Amino acid sequence: MEDRAMDDTLQASILTIGTEVSNGQIINGNSAWVANELTNLRLNPSWHMTVADLKDDMLSALSFLEKKTRIIVVTGGLGPTSDDFTRNIISEWAGEPLMFDEASWQHILDRFVSLGVTQVPESNRQQCYFPKGARILVNRKGTAHGFRLEKGNTLCFVLPGPPEEIKVIWGDHIAPELSGLGAKTDALELLRWQCLGLSESKLGEMVEEIIKGTSLVAGYRPHLPYVEVKIWCKKSDRAKEQNTINKIDAAVSPWLMGKDDENLLDKFMPLLEGYDEVVIDDQASFGAIANRIGQRWSPDSKIKLTVVDHFSTEKKPQDRTGHNRLELSIGPLNEAGSFDIWFKSPDLQKLQTLTLPFKRNAMRLDRERLYVCELSLAALSRLANRGNLIA
Repeated sequence: MEDRAMDDTLQASILTIGTEVSNGQIINGNSAWVANELTNLRLNPSWHMTVADLKDDMLSALSFLEKKTRIIVVTGGLGPTSDDFTRNIISEWAGEPLMFDEASWQHILDRFVSLGVTQVPESNRQQCYFPKGARILVNRKGTAHGFRLEKGNTLCFVLPGPPEEIKVIWGDHIAPELSGLGAKTDALELLRWQCLGLSESKLGEMVEEIIKGTSLVAGYRPHLPYVEVKIWCKKSDRAKEQNTINKIDAAVSPWLMGKDDENLLDKFMPLLEGYDEVVIDDQASFGAIANRIGQRWSPDSKIKLTVVDHFSTEKKPQDRTGHNRLELSIGPLNEAGSFDIWFKSPDLQKLQTLTLPFKRNAMRLDRERLYVCELSLAALSRLANRGNLIA
Protein backbone atom coordinates (compact mmCIF):
# COMPACT_ATOMS: atom_id res chain seq x y z
CA MET A 1 0.00 0.00 0.00
CA GLU A 2 1.07 3.57 -0.57
CA ASP A 3 2.29 5.96 2.12
CA ARG A 4 -0.66 8.31 1.59
CA ALA A 5 -2.92 5.85 3.41
CA MET A 6 -0.39 4.86 6.04
CA ASP A 7 1.40 8.01 7.14
CA ASP A 8 -0.81 8.49 10.21
CA THR A 9 -0.88 4.87 11.36
CA LEU A 10 1.41 3.19 13.85
CA GLN A 11 3.75 0.85 12.00
CA ALA A 12 4.48 -2.67 13.24
CA SER A 13 6.66 -5.51 11.99
CA ILE A 14 6.57 -9.28 12.44
CA LEU A 15 9.78 -11.29 12.67
CA THR A 16 9.45 -15.07 12.44
CA ILE A 17 12.38 -17.15 13.67
CA GLY A 18 12.84 -20.71 12.47
CA THR A 19 14.72 -22.65 9.81
CA GLU A 20 11.66 -24.88 9.37
CA VAL A 21 9.74 -21.78 8.23
CA SER A 22 12.44 -20.15 6.10
CA ASN A 23 13.09 -23.37 4.16
CA GLY A 24 9.40 -23.97 3.46
CA GLN A 25 8.97 -27.02 5.66
CA ILE A 26 5.99 -25.38 7.37
CA ILE A 27 3.75 -22.50 6.31
CA ASN A 28 4.05 -19.28 8.30
CA GLY A 29 0.50 -19.10 9.60
CA ASN A 30 1.61 -17.24 12.73
CA SER A 31 2.63 -14.17 10.76
CA ALA A 32 -0.74 -13.99 9.01
CA TRP A 33 -2.60 -14.37 12.30
CA VAL A 34 -0.54 -11.71 14.09
CA ALA A 35 -0.89 -9.33 11.13
CA ASN A 36 -4.66 -9.67 11.21
CA GLU A 37 -4.71 -9.01 14.97
CA LEU A 38 -2.54 -5.93 14.54
CA THR A 39 -4.85 -4.64 11.83
CA ASN A 40 -7.86 -5.17 14.08
CA LEU A 41 -6.09 -3.03 16.68
CA ARG A 42 -5.71 -0.20 14.13
CA LEU A 43 -2.00 -0.81 13.64
CA ASN A 44 -0.24 -1.30 10.31
CA PRO A 45 1.79 -4.54 9.98
CA SER A 46 3.97 -3.07 7.23
CA TRP A 47 6.95 -5.43 7.46
CA HIS A 48 7.11 -9.24 7.57
CA MET A 49 10.46 -11.02 7.82
CA THR A 50 11.43 -14.66 8.27
CA VAL A 51 14.95 -15.76 9.15
CA ALA A 52 16.55 -19.12 9.87
CA ASP A 53 18.07 -20.06 13.21
CA LEU A 54 21.23 -18.11 12.43
CA LYS A 55 22.45 -15.60 15.00
CA ASP A 56 23.86 -13.01 12.59
CA ASP A 57 20.72 -13.07 10.45
CA MET A 58 18.50 -12.66 13.49
CA LEU A 59 20.50 -9.67 14.73
CA SER A 60 20.50 -8.10 11.26
CA ALA A 61 16.73 -8.49 11.01
CA LEU A 62 16.13 -6.86 14.40
CA SER A 63 18.46 -3.97 13.58
CA PHE A 64 16.70 -3.43 10.26
CA LEU A 65 13.17 -3.57 11.67
CA GLU A 66 13.82 -1.20 14.57
CA LYS A 67 14.63 1.47 11.99
CA LYS A 68 11.36 0.83 10.15
CA THR A 69 8.69 0.32 12.79
CA ARG A 70 7.84 1.30 16.34
CA ILE A 71 6.59 -2.19 17.27
CA ILE A 72 8.28 -5.55 16.59
CA VAL A 73 6.55 -8.87 17.24
CA VAL A 74 8.97 -11.81 17.28
CA THR A 75 7.75 -15.42 17.17
CA GLY A 76 9.64 -18.66 17.60
CA GLY A 77 12.82 -19.92 19.21
CA LEU A 78 11.82 -19.94 22.90
CA GLY A 79 11.90 -23.71 23.34
CA PRO A 80 14.26 -25.88 25.41
CA THR A 81 16.54 -27.19 22.63
CA SER A 82 19.90 -26.04 21.35
CA ASP A 83 18.43 -24.26 18.31
CA ASP A 84 16.11 -22.18 20.52
CA PHE A 85 18.22 -19.13 21.24
CA THR A 86 15.92 -16.22 20.34
CA ARG A 87 16.10 -14.92 23.91
CA ASN A 88 19.90 -14.78 23.67
CA ILE A 89 19.75 -12.77 20.46
CA ILE A 90 17.14 -10.39 21.87
CA SER A 91 19.36 -9.92 24.93
CA GLU A 92 22.36 -9.04 22.74
CA TRP A 93 20.30 -6.73 20.52
CA ALA A 94 18.80 -4.90 23.51
CA GLY A 95 22.09 -4.73 25.38
CA GLU A 96 20.61 -6.31 28.49
CA PRO A 97 21.90 -9.45 30.25
CA LEU A 98 19.72 -12.51 30.70
CA MET A 99 18.35 -13.06 34.20
CA PHE A 100 16.92 -16.29 35.62
CA ASP A 101 13.28 -16.09 36.78
CA GLU A 102 12.43 -18.54 39.54
CA ALA A 103 8.66 -18.16 39.07
CA SER A 104 8.98 -19.28 35.46
CA TRP A 105 10.86 -22.40 36.54
CA GLN A 106 8.12 -23.19 39.04
CA HIS A 107 5.57 -22.71 36.24
CA ILE A 108 7.40 -25.36 34.19
CA LEU A 109 7.62 -27.75 37.13
CA ASP A 110 3.90 -27.37 37.84
CA ARG A 111 3.01 -27.90 34.20
CA PHE A 112 5.04 -31.11 33.97
CA VAL A 113 3.44 -32.41 37.17
CA SER A 114 -0.01 -31.68 35.74
CA LEU A 115 0.94 -33.85 32.76
CA GLY A 116 2.07 -36.68 35.02
CA VAL A 117 5.81 -36.09 34.48
CA THR A 118 8.00 -35.97 37.60
CA GLN A 119 11.45 -35.72 36.00
CA VAL A 120 11.76 -32.33 34.30
CA PRO A 121 14.63 -32.09 31.77
CA GLU A 122 17.30 -29.66 32.87
CA SER A 123 17.26 -28.15 29.38
CA ASN A 124 13.91 -26.51 30.19
CA ARG A 125 15.75 -24.13 32.50
CA GLN A 126 16.82 -22.08 29.52
CA GLN A 127 13.17 -21.07 29.08
CA CYS A 128 13.40 -19.20 32.38
CA TYR A 129 15.96 -16.60 31.30
CA PHE A 130 14.79 -13.15 30.21
CA PRO A 131 16.57 -9.89 29.37
CA LYS A 132 16.96 -7.62 32.38
CA GLY A 133 14.04 -5.19 32.57
CA ALA A 134 11.75 -7.33 30.39
CA ARG A 135 8.20 -7.95 31.50
CA ILE A 136 7.30 -11.64 31.46
CA LEU A 137 4.12 -12.57 29.56
CA VAL A 138 2.71 -15.66 31.24
CA ASN A 139 1.85 -18.54 28.93
CA ARG A 140 -1.14 -20.53 30.19
CA LYS A 141 -0.85 -23.07 27.36
CA GLY A 142 2.81 -24.07 27.45
CA THR A 143 6.16 -23.95 29.19
CA ALA A 144 7.65 -20.97 27.32
CA HIS A 145 6.58 -17.60 28.65
CA GLY A 146 6.81 -14.67 26.26
CA PHE A 147 8.24 -11.31 27.22
CA ARG A 148 8.04 -7.63 26.44
CA LEU A 149 10.85 -5.11 26.43
CA GLU A 150 11.67 -1.65 25.17
CA LYS A 151 14.81 -0.58 23.36
CA GLY A 152 14.84 3.16 22.83
CA ASN A 153 11.60 3.98 21.00
CA THR A 154 11.06 0.36 19.93
CA LEU A 155 8.54 -1.85 21.71
CA CYS A 156 9.32 -5.54 21.22
CA PHE A 157 7.11 -8.52 22.04
CA VAL A 158 8.72 -11.98 21.95
CA LEU A 159 6.46 -15.03 21.68
CA PRO A 160 6.88 -18.82 21.41
CA GLY A 161 6.14 -20.57 18.12
CA PRO A 162 3.10 -22.82 18.77
CA PRO A 163 0.00 -21.02 17.41
CA GLU A 164 -2.25 -21.77 20.39
CA GLU A 165 0.35 -20.38 22.77
CA ILE A 166 0.72 -17.23 20.70
CA LYS A 167 -3.02 -16.68 20.77
CA VAL A 168 -3.40 -17.04 24.52
CA ILE A 169 -0.44 -14.76 25.31
CA TRP A 170 -1.72 -12.25 22.78
CA GLY A 171 -5.18 -12.18 24.31
CA ASP A 172 -3.96 -12.05 27.90
CA HIS A 173 -1.21 -9.47 27.55
CA ILE A 174 -0.50 -7.90 24.17
CA ALA A 175 -3.92 -6.98 22.78
CA PRO A 176 -4.93 -4.98 25.90
CA GLU A 177 -1.74 -2.90 25.66
CA LEU A 178 -1.74 -2.34 21.92
CA SER A 179 -5.43 -1.46 21.81
CA GLY A 180 -4.59 1.73 23.66
CA LEU A 181 -1.84 2.63 21.17
CA GLY A 182 -4.03 1.89 18.16
CA ALA A 183 -6.86 4.04 19.49
CA LYS A 184 -4.60 7.09 19.20
CA THR A 185 -4.00 6.64 15.47
CA ASP A 186 -6.09 7.57 12.44
CA ALA A 187 -7.50 4.10 11.85
CA LEU A 188 -7.66 2.52 8.42
CA GLU A 189 -10.91 0.95 7.34
CA LEU A 190 -10.72 -1.97 4.93
CA LEU A 191 -13.62 -2.35 2.52
CA ARG A 192 -13.87 -5.51 0.41
CA TRP A 193 -15.92 -6.62 -2.60
CA GLN A 194 -16.00 -10.30 -3.65
CA CYS A 195 -16.38 -10.35 -7.45
CA LEU A 196 -17.01 -13.24 -9.81
CA GLY A 197 -16.77 -13.28 -13.59
CA LEU A 198 -14.43 -10.37 -14.34
CA SER A 199 -10.63 -10.62 -14.42
CA GLU A 200 -8.37 -9.01 -11.85
CA SER A 201 -6.84 -6.74 -14.52
CA LYS A 202 -10.20 -5.42 -15.73
CA LEU A 203 -11.45 -4.86 -12.20
CA GLY A 204 -8.20 -3.07 -11.42
CA GLU A 205 -8.46 -0.75 -14.41
CA MET A 206 -12.02 0.13 -13.51
CA VAL A 207 -11.39 0.75 -9.81
CA GLU A 208 -8.13 2.65 -10.29
CA GLU A 209 -9.89 5.09 -12.63
CA ILE A 210 -12.60 5.71 -10.04
CA ILE A 211 -10.22 6.40 -7.13
CA LYS A 212 -7.80 8.54 -9.11
CA GLY A 213 -7.10 11.78 -7.19
CA THR A 214 -8.56 10.50 -3.91
CA SER A 215 -6.90 9.37 -0.67
CA LEU A 216 -8.17 5.81 -1.21
CA VAL A 217 -5.75 2.96 -1.83
CA ALA A 218 -6.74 -0.18 -3.73
CA GLY A 219 -5.54 -3.77 -3.61
CA TYR A 220 -6.65 -7.00 -5.29
CA ARG A 221 -6.58 -10.66 -4.22
CA PRO A 222 -7.54 -13.45 -6.61
CA HIS A 223 -8.83 -16.51 -4.75
CA LEU A 224 -10.49 -18.99 -7.08
CA PRO A 225 -13.11 -18.41 -8.29
CA TYR A 226 -13.29 -14.87 -6.88
CA VAL A 227 -11.31 -11.68 -7.21
CA GLU A 228 -11.42 -9.60 -4.05
CA VAL A 229 -11.28 -5.83 -4.50
CA LYS A 230 -9.87 -4.10 -1.42
CA ILE A 231 -10.05 -0.40 -0.58
CA TRP A 232 -8.29 1.17 2.38
CA CYS A 233 -9.74 4.43 3.66
CA LYS A 234 -8.67 6.51 6.63
CA LYS A 235 -11.47 6.74 9.13
CA SER A 236 -11.14 10.52 9.17
CA ASP A 237 -11.63 10.58 5.37
CA ARG A 238 -14.64 8.25 5.23
CA ALA A 239 -17.30 10.94 4.89
CA LYS A 240 -15.27 12.79 2.25
CA GLU A 241 -14.65 9.64 0.22
CA GLN A 242 -18.12 8.08 0.57
CA ASN A 243 -19.22 9.26 -2.88
CA THR A 244 -16.22 7.53 -4.47
CA ILE A 245 -16.96 4.36 -2.49
CA ASN A 246 -20.54 4.48 -3.79
CA LYS A 247 -19.17 4.66 -7.35
CA ILE A 248 -17.12 1.53 -6.73
CA ASP A 249 -20.26 -0.19 -5.42
CA ALA A 250 -22.10 0.67 -8.61
CA ALA A 251 -19.22 -0.24 -10.93
CA VAL A 252 -18.65 -3.76 -9.55
CA SER A 253 -22.31 -4.56 -8.90
CA PRO A 254 -22.76 -6.78 -12.03
CA TRP A 255 -20.08 -9.13 -10.68
CA LEU A 256 -20.61 -8.68 -6.94
CA MET A 257 -21.25 -11.82 -4.89
CA GLY A 258 -20.73 -10.32 -1.44
CA LYS A 259 -19.06 -7.57 0.57
CA ASP A 260 -16.53 -7.87 3.38
CA ASP A 261 -17.13 -11.22 5.13
CA GLU A 262 -20.45 -12.03 3.45
CA ASN A 263 -20.74 -15.60 2.24
CA LEU A 264 -23.18 -16.82 -0.42
CA LEU A 265 -24.23 -19.56 1.97
CA ASP A 266 -25.59 -16.87 4.30
CA LYS A 267 -28.21 -16.14 1.64
CA PHE A 268 -28.63 -19.64 0.27
CA MET A 269 -29.06 -21.80 3.37
CA PRO A 270 -32.13 -19.96 4.72
CA LEU A 271 -33.92 -20.81 1.44
CA LEU A 272 -33.97 -24.46 2.48
CA GLU A 273 -35.83 -23.79 5.71
CA GLY A 274 -39.53 -24.57 5.76
CA TYR A 275 -39.30 -27.61 3.47
CA ASP A 276 -39.56 -31.23 4.55
CA GLU A 277 -37.21 -32.36 1.81
CA VAL A 278 -34.62 -30.69 -0.42
CA VAL A 279 -33.34 -32.39 -3.55
CA ILE A 280 -30.39 -30.88 -5.40
CA ASP A 281 -29.82 -32.34 -8.85
CA ASP A 282 -26.32 -31.14 -9.71
CA GLN A 283 -25.06 -32.15 -13.14
CA ALA A 284 -22.50 -29.38 -13.59
CA SER A 285 -20.28 -28.72 -10.55
CA PHE A 286 -18.77 -32.20 -10.05
CA GLY A 287 -19.52 -32.20 -6.32
CA ALA A 288 -18.55 -28.59 -5.55
CA ILE A 289 -22.09 -27.64 -4.53
CA ALA A 290 -22.40 -30.63 -2.19
CA ASN A 291 -19.07 -29.70 -0.64
CA ARG A 292 -20.14 -26.07 -0.09
CA ILE A 293 -23.48 -26.98 1.47
CA GLY A 294 -21.73 -29.52 3.66
CA GLN A 295 -19.81 -26.67 5.28
CA ARG A 296 -23.04 -25.49 6.91
CA TRP A 297 -25.31 -28.52 6.97
CA SER A 298 -26.20 -29.83 10.41
CA PRO A 299 -26.56 -33.61 10.83
CA ASP A 300 -29.40 -32.82 13.26
CA SER A 301 -31.43 -30.98 10.61
CA LYS A 302 -35.05 -32.08 10.29
CA ILE A 303 -34.87 -31.48 6.55
CA LYS A 304 -34.15 -34.50 4.39
CA LEU A 305 -31.39 -33.46 2.01
CA THR A 306 -30.48 -35.41 -1.12
CA VAL A 307 -27.75 -34.31 -3.51
CA VAL A 308 -27.59 -36.12 -6.84
CA ASP A 309 -24.48 -35.41 -8.88
CA HIS A 310 -21.89 -37.03 -11.14
CA PHE A 311 -20.65 -39.17 -8.28
CA SER A 312 -24.02 -40.39 -6.98
CA THR A 313 -24.92 -44.06 -7.31
CA GLU A 314 -28.60 -43.55 -6.53
CA LYS A 315 -31.14 -42.05 -8.87
CA LYS A 316 -32.94 -38.80 -8.18
CA PRO A 317 -35.94 -39.38 -5.86
CA GLN A 318 -39.27 -39.33 -7.62
CA ASP A 319 -41.55 -36.41 -6.87
CA ARG A 320 -44.51 -37.05 -4.63
CA THR A 321 -47.64 -35.02 -5.31
CA GLY A 322 -48.41 -32.57 -2.54
CA HIS A 323 -45.13 -33.24 -0.79
CA ASN A 324 -43.46 -30.14 0.68
CA ARG A 325 -40.29 -30.54 -1.32
CA LEU A 326 -37.86 -28.06 -2.82
CA GLU A 327 -36.01 -29.20 -5.93
CA LEU A 328 -32.98 -27.35 -7.24
CA SER A 329 -31.51 -28.41 -10.58
CA ILE A 330 -28.16 -27.30 -12.00
CA GLY A 331 -26.88 -28.19 -15.45
CA PRO A 332 -25.72 -29.98 -17.43
CA LEU A 333 -23.20 -27.69 -19.14
CA ASN A 334 -23.22 -27.42 -22.91
CA GLU A 335 -20.13 -26.90 -25.05
CA ALA A 336 -20.59 -23.12 -24.99
CA GLY A 337 -20.48 -23.11 -21.17
CA SER A 338 -24.19 -22.42 -20.63
CA PHE A 339 -26.43 -24.31 -18.23
CA ASP A 340 -29.93 -24.03 -16.79
CA ILE A 341 -30.84 -23.82 -13.16
CA TRP A 342 -34.32 -24.56 -11.82
CA PHE A 343 -35.97 -23.56 -8.58
CA LYS A 344 -38.96 -25.83 -8.09
CA SER A 345 -41.24 -25.80 -5.07
CA PRO A 346 -44.93 -26.71 -4.59
CA ASP A 347 -45.81 -23.07 -5.35
CA LEU A 348 -43.18 -21.89 -7.83
CA GLN A 349 -41.08 -23.00 -10.76
CA LYS A 350 -38.38 -20.59 -11.84
CA LEU A 351 -35.82 -21.03 -14.58
CA GLN A 352 -32.65 -19.14 -15.45
CA THR A 353 -29.86 -19.81 -17.92
CA LEU A 354 -26.31 -19.04 -16.80
CA THR A 355 -23.10 -18.89 -18.81
CA LEU A 356 -19.52 -19.26 -17.70
CA PRO A 357 -17.45 -16.07 -18.23
CA PHE A 358 -14.74 -18.00 -20.08
CA LYS A 359 -14.34 -20.71 -22.70
CA ARG A 360 -14.46 -24.25 -21.41
CA ASN A 361 -11.11 -26.00 -21.09
CA ALA A 362 -10.76 -29.64 -20.10
CA MET A 363 -7.48 -28.77 -18.39
CA ARG A 364 -9.19 -26.25 -16.09
CA LEU A 365 -11.99 -28.38 -14.69
CA ASP A 366 -11.37 -27.22 -11.13
CA ARG A 367 -11.91 -23.59 -12.11
CA GLU A 368 -15.05 -24.54 -14.04
CA ARG A 369 -16.69 -26.47 -11.21
CA LEU A 370 -16.05 -23.69 -8.68
CA TYR A 371 -17.52 -21.07 -11.01
CA VAL A 372 -20.60 -23.23 -11.60
CA CYS A 373 -21.03 -23.67 -7.87
CA GLU A 374 -20.82 -20.01 -6.92
CA LEU A 375 -22.83 -18.76 -9.91
CA SER A 376 -25.55 -21.29 -9.11
CA LEU A 377 -25.75 -20.47 -5.40
CA ALA A 378 -26.05 -16.76 -6.18
CA ALA A 379 -28.65 -17.23 -8.92
CA LEU A 380 -30.77 -19.65 -6.88
CA SER A 381 -30.78 -17.17 -4.01
CA ARG A 382 -32.11 -14.50 -6.36
CA LEU A 383 -34.67 -16.83 -7.96
CA ALA A 384 -36.19 -17.51 -4.56
CA ASN A 385 -37.38 -13.90 -4.52
CA ARG A 386 -37.82 -12.99 -8.15
CA GLY A 387 -37.50 -14.37 -11.66
CA ASN A 388 -39.69 -15.85 -14.37
CA LEU A 389 -42.64 -17.79 -13.07
CA ILE A 390 -43.17 -20.96 -15.09
CA ALA A 391 -46.76 -22.17 -14.87
